[in-house]
Amino acid sequence: MDSYSSKSYSPSHLSDTFLGESSKGYSRLSHIYSLFNFKLIALCIVWYLTSVLSSASTKLILRDFKYPVSLTEIQFVINAFLCLLLLLSIRFTKTLLHHDIHRSFPNGTFPPSLITPNYSITKNFLTPTFLVLKTTVPMGMFQFLGQIASHNSTSIIPVSLVHTIKALSPLTTVLIYRFLFGKHFPLRTYITLLPLMLGVMLSCTRNDKLQLSNDLFWRGSLFAFLSMLIFVSQNIFAKKILTWDSNDDKKNHTLNDNACDYFSSKDQQEERDDDRRAKAFLDSFNYKQNSPFSLSNPSLTDLVLQNEKYHVDNQENKKLDKLSVLFYCSIVGFVLTLPFYLVSEFNNPIISLYEITPNVLHNILLYGVSHFIQSLTAFQILGMVSPVNYSIANILKRIIIICCSIIIEGVELGLMQRLGLILTFIGLYCYDKWGVQRNR
Repeated sequence: MDSYSSKSYSPSHLSDTFLGESSKGYSRLSHIYSLFNFKLIALCIVWYLTSVLSSASTKLILRDFKYPVSLTEIQFVINAFLCLLLLLSIRFTKTLLHHDIHRSFPNGTFPPSLITPNYSITKNFLTPTFLVLKTTVPMGMFQFLGQIASHNSTSIIPVSLVHTIKALSPLTTVLIYRFLFGKHFPLRTYITLLPLMLGVMLSCTRNDKLQLSNDLFWRGSLFAFLSMLIFVSQNIFAKKILTWDSNDDKKNHTLNDNACDYFSSKDQQEERDDDRRAKAFLDSFNYKQNSPFSLSNPSLTDLVLQNEKYHVDNQENKKLDKLSVLFYCSIVGFVLTLPFYLVSEFNNPIISLYEITPNVLHNILLYGVSHFIQSLTAFQILGMVSPVNYSIANILKRIIIICCSIIIEGVELGLMQRLGLILTFIGLYCYDKWGVQRNR
């Protein structure tokens, strides 16, 4: 008995047992940790937060500032200004402080030669090439029309209803591809779209608790639908210009200067590790890979797919960095909006800019900065996950925006509207779960 006890409970045996259990525990923790990309989680939280701030601040602005066209013009100016400010900041920190902040962003976020001594912002960034204009002018036109329609709808109806109507984008995308491009989809795609369509229809029923006339209600709903239709069309158009090429890893040219990639192999390895962990994290939702038709929330940020793998108009190995897309679309949108802005100012009894109070100015700055951060964060996420996994995060974002908008605005929903929202959420989930076409 004594020898047995001595053998079983000796210090060395207990130490080996403890180390063995610790090793197993550490292995389990490492496995669990590998499933969660905390950088991705943090980015999603920032993305959702800035999206809610952007939507809520838009409504607050348009309550006191009844000029949606002016707000659209101001937004384009702020976007372009922040693009330049970020570009100058990256260049300043590299040149004077010797910090490589740009490495925190995915490849293709900035012009690759931005950190080189010979780079000129005036010549290389502010002087567009023909291909830059050919790419961004049509996209800027869509942005111009879509933003005006979106701001008009937000100025009339609740933000929650605007985003519920925009949830019809998957249905609209499928119908456009089916009837205009002759693309055939399996029966399950149409079946999964039924609860989405029914949910939006119920959400759009007239709520007696909403203090709006029927004319204004339907006018706001029409603007929201037009905004959704414009952004879907923009996305489809962009797919004809920006084509994802998963084999284009070896060369990294841009439309601006055809410069080479300056990222080190160590950083590339870290990005590949981030890609694997990000994929494992979002695949825990049991979603499969890659779909060209998963378009739950078409917007400017949806035009840029993961890891800048594009070529423009089949011109191989030429890509437009994401900051240039955002900058030039804002410039084009500003130029196209300018005539409408001037006409509206001519018809107004007072210049709209004189109506900007300190409170409105605060909300405009909040809106502009949050919208810009939202776009950059979306670029970051797009650089870490596949398009389908991005659409999953997008669906969660839309649900969060709708729910937060209901709380912030204090909108009282009737039974039909609540049922409609539930069906809309179910429809979005079902479409992304079973309805989209995925590459095997």
